[in-house]
Amino acid sequence: MAEERDFFHRRVASYLLKTRNQIGLIAFVAAFALLFINLFTPYDLPASGSMGTTKFMYLVWSLVLVSFGLVIFFLSRLTMVLWTRHHAIRNASYIVWIVLEIIVIAVIAAVCFYCIHVERDFMTALLKCLIYSALLIVPPYIAAVTYLSLQDKKTQLKEIEEDLDSAITQKAAGKSIISFYDEKGELQLSLAKENFLYIESSDNYVAIWYLKNNLPRKQMMRMTLQRMAEQLQGTNVMRCHRSYLVNMEQVKVLRRDKEGFFIEMGINGVPDLPVSKTYSEEILKWLAM
Repeated sequence: MAEERDFFHRRVASYLLKTRNQIGLIAFVAAFALLFINLFTPYDLPASGSMGTTKFMYLVWSLVLVSFGLVIFFLSRLTMVLWTRHHAIRNASYIVWIVLEIIVIAVIAAVCFYCIHVERDFMTALLKCLIYSALLIVPPYIAAVTYLSLQDKKTQLKEIEEDLDSAITQKAAGKSIISFYDEKGELQLSLAKENFLYIESSDNYVAIWYLKNNLPRKQMMRMTLQRMAEQLQGTNVMRCHRSYLVNMEQVKVLRRDKEGFFIEMGINGVPDLPVSKTYSEEILKWLAM
């Protein structure tokens, strides 16, 4: 019971009051109402001879009806926006507001139907309009609020992930940790620089090789080697070959034989990495520093 009271006294979620979401909600309710009215013909409009009996005429009258509803919704939501500029609106008030929207639309529709003799008894017309107005408004409201809630949670989760990534990056900068992000910018791997060995290209993927318990391990990541090189600019990771990036702090030997230069790390299970002529000068300069 305490939780229920807390819910009703809680402020309405901010995403429900955003202008963009308000417009989207109105448009969705209008589209749902137009579809519902023409599929289920709840108002028996074709039964009136003065209106005609064709589906086209029913569509025309349903458009008129939905247009009146749109005007009421627009005025209602405009009032809500103006009200929330100076006052907080609680969940209980928001629910009451929706109920009043339904009642106002139902009363206006009942008056219209009674005046044009679609219904002979006003109370019967009012009861029908209350039921149908609730059916036209409540389901799309629930669907729209559910969707907006999920989108809001998704946004919050993304912000949390970004904050976490930022915190990890800041921590990494102070503790000699290197972090790797995929093509979507999402953190995939973070490890101590002394454990990072090299990166190997594999089409649109890269294999990040590192030490775990003194044994070489790898993690695959969707990212091109070129973009990974750009990501690691300003570090001691250098391009030594079109297929390799190497952590220069792990280089123990630069060997030259008849096939060219090769990098040795002196770690069991780690192969010698080739150094192509394109990158050999930069590698030599770094080693000479």
